[in-house]
Amino acid sequence: MKERVTIIGHFAKDVPLLYDGQTIKTRIVGDELEKGGEFEITTIDTRGWKKHPARLFGAVRKAAKTADHIMMMPDYKGFHVFSRILPFFTKNTKCTISYSVIGGWLVDFIKTHPNYVKYCNKFDAIFPESDSMIEGLTASGVKNLHKIVNFKRLSVLETPVSVTGEPKRFCTFSRILKSKGIEDAANCIRKINEEAGRVVATLDMYGDVDAGYAEDFEKLKADFPEYITYKGTIPFTKSVETLTGYYALLFPTTFYGEGVPGTVIDAFASGLPVLAYDWPSAREIITDKSDGFITEPKTEKLIELVKFALDNEDVINGMRSNCIKKAKAFTPEENVKELVRIIKSLKK
Repeated sequence: MKERVTIIGHFAKDVPLLYDGQTIKTRIVGDELEKGGEFEITTIDTRGWKKHPARLFGAVRKAAKTADHIMMMPDYKGFHVFSRILPFFTKNTKCTISYSVIGGWLVDFIKTHPNYVKYCNKFDAIFPESDSMIEGLTASGVKNLHKIVNFKRLSVLETPVSVTGEPKRFCTFSRILKSKGIEDAANCIRKINEEAGRVVATLDMYGDVDAGYAEDFEKLKADFPEYITYKGTIPFTKSVETLTGYYALLFPTTFYGEGVPGTVIDAFASGLPVLAYDWPSAREIITDKSDGFITEPKTEKLIELVKFALDNEDVINGMRSNCIKKAKAFTPEENVKELVRIIKSLKK
């Protein structure tokens, strides 16, 4: 008989899946575990749970009695709730529990909220996305940590596509939000073209516009020159066919809690080097000068990187094979196998 595994997370199955990293990862983990056939999978969708908390808590209580294992995948706000109620509901059951962390925010959260260490340590396993997260959490006293990187099932490009000629096409592929570097990317490309006295680089932006940034983005768009374009949204399953042929991806993120961003995986699968700001896990994902470049978070530093890329076409095109090789580390096969192994090893 298969073990019964319940996944709690923001599945939002009636909503198109675009650029919401939490929903993308939750759905992918659920789909891949079900596809593997090792477990009998059920899900509890937390979308809009505040409107019907009694229904949600009832579902969690039932799962604690009937499932062999429960994995939670909450966002920052959901963590406050589920890190407390899940150990409580499973306390006197044989059901084991785990926490699949989305993003990199948990390290700083635990540092500033050390009382949550005791809740984390009631979980049989916690799955951070990076070694730096494991180091930070371990230093704070969190136990039972196992790295499972963010992953996607994508059609990784077989052969890199070299890009030559002028202008060079750059892109962003993430939520449209200031902290994701949207303004820095636009200002960088504008400055470079103005200094060159001609259009040597263009910028296409893809992504959902964050609701809290919509008004500011409309003002920003109104001032876009013709070589900067907002391209709207596409499903993440179309990322490789959309990004293939761009010169490089710009990712000047300063987003709080950046972990292993899906946009970098999309870029690598498409053979695109990534020009990024240095966030805590950046150097675990991007190998500087091999499949991308990492710099300190300043617009002038991004401008220097883009200028270098424009002046060194052979270097950029030579990095594309490395990007494709790196993408294979973020596919489901090995990562799901390890996830299954750990869940099966948990016993009360």
